Amino acid sequence: MSEKILKALLQLFAIIAKADPGGQAGRLGGRAILERFLRQQFTAEQASGHLATFDAHVAAFHSTGGESRQGRKRTSLNSVKVLKICMQVNEELNQRQKFVVLVHLLEFIHAGGVAEQEDEFVSTVAETFNIGHAEFQRCQAFVDQNAATREDVAHLLYIDAAPAPALTNARHLHAHLDGELRVLHLPTVNLYVMRYLGDDRVLLNGQPMGKEHHYVLSNGSSVRPPNGQPIYYSDILGSFMQGHGKEPIVFKAEGITYAFPNGRVGLHDLELAETSGKLVGIMAAAAAAKAHC
Repeated sequence: MSEKILKALLQLFAIIAKADPGGQAGRLGGRAILERFLRQQFTAEQASGHLATFDAHVAAFHSTGGESRQGRKRTSLNSVKVLKICMQVNEELNQRQKFVVLVHLLEFIHAGGVAEQEDEFVSTVAETFNIGHAEFQRCQAFVDQNAATREDVAHLLYIDAAPAPALTNARHLHAHLDGELRVLHLPTVNLYVMRYLGDDRVLLNGQPMGKEHHYVLSNGSSVRPPNGQPIYYSDILGSFMQGHGKEPIVFKAEGITYAFPNGRVGLHDLELAETSGKLVGIMAAAAAAKAHC
């Protein structure tokens, strides 16, 4: 992440930060979310420096508030700043990265409840990023929903201890854990966002998952519940690739052999069978004919 873009994002977070009546803007749940995000990207020293910059922006953007004329003027100025910053970010981030920024913004403002002004700011960000209204609503609903609300839609995956799916359209994976993991799929940018609603110690890529925090999954990601088998990125990918009522594609290899020109056997009666959506790895020594597979 470039310094220029980081500076713009810190300003955007600061503008949208919720200001409490005591003037401690952005110092509640939102700041903790930002701190976690920064510590995932930078060293502890660098993250502290960026947080200090964020606090300075918060003080500048929210020094005046309320219903006074001066407060309304401040809100209008901040709206203009949102547009300016979004236009800058729009030029330097690809569409997938813009969705990541949007998810973090939504998580940021939902940390302590959403005010009308904050909701308008985030809607402006989504519109400026050319994010469609339907996908914006999907992201917003995913961040906002609690454990009691379960949408039965094909772009959601539920991972829980239930042996069979309880919903018709939503995807499902079985795992031994308290509560559930939820995954949102955004197909236009091939993005998968995960959150955990439960009390177990669940590890994502070796790091504990925070309750109700949101994580962007990448190739090779793995989720490890305290008991049972890990859940791999390929498992999640496969659950979305398998259409309801459709037969899976089966890749099958039987009796595959290969011999080098000198007569040395590289492959001897290789047998392989796997269904669509699964990640298959072939491991062998150097020059052992892996490429011929």
